[in-house]
Amino acid sequence: MNLIAFECSKCLDGYRIITKPSPTKANRARRAYYLVAASDRFEWYSPLEHFPTLFANFAEAPANAEGLRRFADKFGLPGSDTDGNATEQMVYDILRDQAAIKRALAILEQGDNQELVKLLRHGRNRWGQVILVEPGQSGFARLELRLGTSGKLETVIVPSNLIQAMWIQFLLHATSDAQLFRCQHCAKPFVVGSGTKRRSTAKYCSNACRFAAFQARQGA
Repeated sequence: MNLIAFECSKCLDGYRIITKPSPTKANRARRAYYLVAASDRFEWYSPLEHFPTLFANFAEAPANAEGLRRFADKFGLPGSDTDGNATEQMVYDILRDQAAIKRALAILEQGDNQELVKLLRHGRNRWGQVILVEPGQSGFARLELRLGTSGKLETVIVPSNLIQAMWIQFLLHATSDAQLFRCQHCAKPFVVGSGTKRRSTAKYCSNACRFAAFQARQGA
């Protein structure tokens, strides 16, 4: 059973970085960076079904326009929702969301559960940035009753957009018995432990990385 049911779109030809006048009146003379779809060719997919550590991939992407562009090329814009194809998003907004989830992940890995609960309850981090997406920006996540593959009724959480989906994925991870590791070959995050089908002694995220690491040792 997948507890989160979410689909969004991503541009098949990736995204470009462009600049436009700032949307705020006070900074109208300044230029703002945007990620913009490179074409009108999109595909719909279920990101959380294929990427169980997507929240960590987002948190650990390089915190600049190019790093976020590479993230979007692979996963879509964080603002991508269930209503249509998201064609552009301001880089500043993505960086704000990334900083918030990065902060929460760091607190979780420090084992400070009390601070994490406090952080999420207040909805803001130490810089005053919004932690969880506000209803006015993206709507609410909702519960839906659906038929599972066996015909049995299931209750699923349906997020409003990709950033909200990643937050829900993070919250479920935080309350699970799984652990977040980094691959010793490619440094990508992966989960081990209960419910993940991966042993807590795992060192690599995939057989390909295990083989690549073996080859590197043999060639050393």
